[in-house]
Amino acid sequence: MNNKALTLFFILLEIYRVCKGTLLVIFPPDSCGEHPCSYFETLEKGSLVYFSASTLNFITLFTLLCFYTVELRREHKIQHYLAVNDKLSTDTDSIHLRIDHLTEERKHNLSTVHRLYKHMGYGTIFVVSVNILCSTYVMFFDYFEHDGPIDLVTNTVLLASKVYDILTILLADKHVYLSAYRKEKLQFNDVNPAKCSPLTSVPHSVLNVHQDNNPPV
Repeated sequence: MNNKALTLFFILLEIYRVCKGTLLVIFPPDSCGEHPCSYFETLEKGSLVYFSASTLNFITLFTLLCFYTVELRREHKIQHYLAVNDKLSTDTDSIHLRIDHLTEERKHNLSTVHRLYKHMGYGTIFVVSVNILCSTYVMFFDYFEHDGPIDLVTNTVLLASKVYDILTILLADKHVYLSAYRKEKLQFNDVNPAKCSPLTSVPHSVLNVHQDNNPPV
């Protein structure tokens, strides 16, 4: 299975994880007569605190969806402009020298989307943290007897692993580009020769390793 197929699989997994991990109070384990309460039934009999927490759940979901659009753009850029080369070093200085072989436009695009990813990443982590705190309050004080805390912990763990993945990328050294969707956290430490500027000379080792790259876009 190639990188793009694996990326698609992990994107679908992310969609499931983000929905379960953000809508923490939307479907609390409560009953309305002989059937489980729907969201609107719970909202109708719920408190102002529950309404506020459920609104924050949807805001968090929207924030994460916006973050994912940036993350997918970043993943697209690094997979098209860069490459994984086990024969080359992975230190930040060496990678910086190789990135200099890209065209000025591509270097600018790569830097811009990576910087945007960092800004969105820190903002998303903040919103997710506030959402978890508010949802925890609702579950522990309104649905403690209905296994609410158990469901909360289970769903929070799903999203906590995503937050950890984001932090891993955010805290990486400068010029270290880690994949956001590969579980082994691939580090892109080389450039795609097809994306290099014609004004720069591509290292001979790079050309030998990447004869099967995608055509320029």
